[in-house]
Formats: sequence, structure tokens, C-alpha cells
Amino acid sequence: MRTSSIILFITVLLISVNGFSQRKSKPKREVQPQLTLSEVHLKSFKARSIGPAIMGGRVSEIAIDPNDSYTFYVALGTGGVMKTSSNGAMFDAVFEKESVAAVGAVAVSPANSNHVWVGTGEANDRNSSSWGNGVYHSTDGGGSWTNVGLKESKTIARIVLHPTDTNIAYVAAMGDLWSFGGERGLYKTTDGGKTWNAIL
Repeated sequence: MRTSSIILFITVLLISVNGFSQRKSKPKREVQPQLTLSEVHLKSFKARSIGPAIMGGRVSEIAIDPNDSYTFYVALGTGGVMKTSSNGAMFDAVFEKESVAAVGAVAVSPANSNHVWVGTGEANDRNSSSWGNGVYHSTDGGGSWTNVGLKESKTIARIVLHPTDTNIAYVAAMGDLWSFGGERGLYKTTDGGKTWNAIL
């Protein structure tokens, strides 16, 4: 009896092993080639706004750190200034403690990229444009800001910085979009914004 039990056990074992070995193994999935996009492919894509809707999120200007192309500042017409040091993967709001959110210009000094200048007041002539209160200067890469004048300029369209001197800046001030007066024209400072001269 014992021998027949062993033979039965071995027979069942062989049949089951034989049955498993005859099953088809799952076919391996083929690795798909990586999709590459050429200029031809990209031409079919259309740019579209993904928000914020209509009035928010307007970009006035982008200023790239001349020493680190992964770091840049984005001036928003109605939302301050955003900074990225990760080539746009993440942004931080760096101009949110100031008394104004409308920004028309931003510039990073080629002489020292810790020196960042912001011109407040959106310079786009539209019914939802907001005014500013002058020029701000940061000496720590946007960590803190000081208002350095031109408080009656209302809207600033452009800031150009000297290539080797962090104290020299040119500011294109449009003034109030809807009335006369104020600080309008091209201004220059040679002392980091302590004094301004209208040069045009």
C-alpha cells in the first residue's frame, strides 16, 4: 500500500509539472520607441491660455539672471514678481509684501545678479491696468525690497541697467495712463536710486 501511494504521488506530481511546462508563457511586451517631436509635429500645436482667466496673470516682462539661465524673474501686470531658480519648474512670489501688486518692468543687473530692479504700475494701456508707486531695488536677489523713488510715475514700462555698475539705472516712466502730470519720461540714477534725473 505504501509503495502504491508513493507511485500515485509521483504520477500526480509529474502530470502537474508537465501541465505547467506546457502552458505558454506570456509574451514579453515590446518596448515602444521613445516619441520624438520634430518641428513638423510642433507646428500643429496651437498656443492657448490656461489661466488665470482674462484679467489675471498677464506677464509684463521676464528678466533672466545673466549668470544663471535657470534663474529668472517674471513681472506680472497684476500679481507682483515671481522668481524661479529651477528653470521654471517651481516659482516663488518675491514681491508680495510691498504695498503694490501691479508691475510693469523687472531687470537683473549684469554686474551683480543679486541686484534686481522692479518698476511698478502696469504699462499696458487697458481698462484693467493698475498703477504703481515707483521703483523698487533689491540687493539680495529679491529677498527684500526698498522703494527708491519715482513714486509719481504711476506706470513703468522698462528698466535698463548698466553692464558694470549696479548703481546706474535707466527707467522709462509713462506716468498716469488716464491723466496729465506725474513723473513721465526717461530717468537716470547713478547712486542706486537715491536721486533721479529726467534725461528725456
